[in-house]
Amino acid sequence: MKVTLFNMMLLTVCSLNSQIVTYNHYYHLEGKIGSHPVNMELICNQDDSKCFANYYYLSQNAPIYLVKDNNSQNFSLSTEENQDSNVAKELFSGTFNGKTYIGKWKKESSSLNFELKNTNNGEATDVSHLYAADFIPVISDTIVWSMVFNWFVPSKVNLQKELIQLSYPKYTKFESFTKKAISDFKSDYKLNVEAVLNENDPTDLNLYSLINEHHSYIYPIINNSNYYVTVLFTYDYEGGAHGIFEKVFFTYDKKSKKWLSIDNVLDLTHEKEINQVLDREARRKYNIPANVKLYEPEYSIFISDSISYSKNFTLSDKGITFHYNIYELTPYSYGYFSLFVSYTELKPYLNKKFTYHKG
Repeated sequence: MKVTLFNMMLLTVCSLNSQIVTYNHYYHLEGKIGSHPVNMELICNQDDSKCFANYYYLSQNAPIYLVKDNNSQNFSLSTEENQDSNVAKELFSGTFNGKTYIGKWKKESSSLNFELKNTNNGEATDVSHLYAADFIPVISDTIVWSMVFNWFVPSKVNLQKELIQLSYPKYTKFESFTKKAISDFKSDYKLNVEAVLNENDPTDLNLYSLINEHHSYIYPIINNSNYYVTVLFTYDYEGGAHGIFEKVFFTYDKKSKKWLSIDNVLDLTHEKEINQVLDREARRKYNIPANVKLYEPEYSIFISDSISYSKNFTLSDKGITFHYNIYELTPYSYGYFSLFVSYTELKPYLNKKFTYHKG
């Protein structure tokens, strides 16, 4: 019975890609919103029907995340709803032909023309697309098991190897890592399914409980003359109410030719003082009194009693943004949490060798 049901599952294959969005295109767009120079890192699937992007003003280098609105007749990208502030929604609406994105940018009552071109003036890092995936059957249109690696990484071999090793230690090559990861994951999954089928009456088993997914995406969010900033996004689901999302950021300093860690930016011998700066900023931003734990106020977004600096960070012209994944400081319903702290506030505790390259 166990073998019969598992073989039946293996035969129930239909439209494997119906649930997986495979992103194939990376566009590095340069241009202006009004008179303001901006860049946009745009990632799309084969026919550009599904896209997401990060854009940033060259005067700030702080990426703003955008998603494509498939209900719009135009090629529209907009910011998502922000849970912890009253930041107004931004909208890019226009036409995109793979080479030029032109139209109107809107935010509240402001409206400006924009024109962005898919180009590289020699300052952006060349990017290659790497893809590997495997699937075990579907129930109706639902993929039961899937493992997907969809990466946009530097084309330069040494940078690519370094990024892969930062993302998945012990590996420097995409092919060897993904082959081993897929093989191990599939073997473990089959063993788990066989164990479940062996312990339960197959006729009573909800096959949806066997869904297991691991998706890994890497893509740039800043790519300019000074920095290449990329994010590793992973999604894991092993049954239950929801999956787990995680983002890890990596920053390559093109001037010093190295990937930056937090101790390249901060003098961690002052860890206590650094954490005090973050604590003050979090309390100021969320109106939490100094004499209580962060989670204590009824209106608090936090599940943690305190905040510490994160090794997961990004840099901009004005300061450091510390990133925290789901459940680190906030509940699942809140999502990702980030805290911006200016260089001015952290000035006494910056690494003496650290310099942020502007312009």
